[in-house]
Amino acid sequence: MKKTLVAALLVAVLLSVAVAPAFAKVTDWYSACPNGKPLNVREYPSKEANIVSKIPYGDKVGVDHIVNGWAMIVWGSQDAWVQASLLSKTYPGKKPASSSIGSANYKSFKFTDYAATIKPARTTGTVTLYWNPSTDGTKLGVLHNGDEVSVLATTNTWAQVYLEEENKCGFVLMKYLVKED
Repeated sequence: MKKTLVAALLVAVLLSVAVAPAFAKVTDWYSACPNGKPLNVREYPSKEANIVSKIPYGDKVGVDHIVNGWAMIVWGSQDAWVQASLLSKTYPGKKPASSSIGSANYKSFKFTDYAATIKPARTTGTVTLYWNPSTDGTKLGVLHNGDEVSVLATTNTWAQVYLEEENKCGFVLMKYLVKED
């Protein structure tokens, strides 16, 4: 009797571990290409992968998990991938006008994953959060001295940041960030 009970428990544990990923919590994100174009859906996490579909700007996307800058999304019965930096946890609003896109070069961004604190050099104690990496871009709001952010991607000049408390993503100038240890 004890052996049967132990065997049944072992099978239950093994099944729960094997089935658990199928019931993982999928979170909702939104397609938010800064240029307002559709988001490319790829077969595997690489820019070299075939594009299998496109998600219109602002459409909701179910994200299973994010690895090395790529988000595995819920796409029918198959795995599909999109660039995580082109997603937003909040609805991005209407498509940006072409004049607000600026001359940003998103290919130069390198994916990162670290925490930082806002340290403005201005007397106002604030830093502007932009929709895209351009001071001519749409302003999403301001960040204050000491605000904590997650840094998703960087260039020498700009950082794409995520504000967990506000559930907001945007761009700030790198000179206003201090990497946390």
